[in-house]
Amino acid sequence: MNLYFRLIRLLIAYVFSGKQNSQITDKLTLTSRVWLNDIDFNGHMNNGRYLTIMDLGRLQLVTQLGLVKRIFKQHLHPVAAGVSIVYLKSLKPFERFTLTTQVIYWDADWFYVKQDFYTSQNALSSSALVRVAFVQASKRIDPFSFLKSGSGQLLNTPQPKLPDYLHAFLAGEKIWIDYIKRQS
Repeated sequence: MNLYFRLIRLLIAYVFSGKQNSQITDKLTLTSRVWLNDIDFNGHMNNGRYLTIMDLGRLQLVTQLGLVKRIFKQHLHPVAAGVSIVYLKSLKPFERFTLTTQVIYWDADWFYVKQDFYTSQNALSSSALVRVAFVQASKRIDPFSFLKSGSGQLLNTPQPKLPDYLHAFLAGEKIWIDYIKRQS
């Protein structure tokens, strides 16, 4: 139930902020607390809950970029097509945490988003790479077309340099996907 409260809080902040002027590569932060229905039998935040809260971080990104009207008007659907997450440090019940969300790169197929959770002591709790796209009428829109059809900051955003860690990750992911395809 608290996900609804988190979502409502995010939407209220969007409506009353009056400013949606983030750059697509800005790092956004979302702060929350681990509630009892976030935890599992091990007494820390459930691994699946991290992924759900990451959805809220990406929704925050969409709102801060001023894309909400465009998404509804053009019937776009932002989708996560792949996630790789590493858990480093547990988040305990009632602990305050911060989620950062940042678009770090895009290519002809995908946007790549880095999302990190930090403990109340500012220690890295988990780190994730998310492959994201916008879909319209069941067809994925390539990031360059998406940005060109935007306005203001989206239209004028230069493509970031491919980070070394993302390059290595994508090479490993390709090997993994090729292996899975051979197995099916």
